[in-house]
Amino acid sequence: MITMDDTPLDAAIKLSAGNPGAAVACAALLAEPDGFIFLCHMDDLHLSGSTIHIAYKYFAGRDIAVLRDALVNRRDELLDYIHSGRWKGTRT
Repeated sequence: MITMDDTPLDAAIKLSAGNPGAAVACAALLAEPDGFIFLCHMDDLHLSGSTIHIAYKYFAGRDIAVLRDALVNRRDELLDYIHSGRWKGTRT
């Protein structure tokens, strides 16, 4: 969980939870204007580690704009996709 004392880097490390794919997604979001807000959205949706990786790689197809839109607009499809397991067996 992100706290008010966390820097953007601290937040990215916490949310990534040691998952390299999640770290890539967090870094890409932080490179965006107001990027820290997107990390806060992920924290609010209880996304971390592998769920961030799944959201970025499989749901968004590594398109940070798609992930950003899903987070900001709290798209139901994002969480439905992650929890449905439709991404299992997908290779990209």
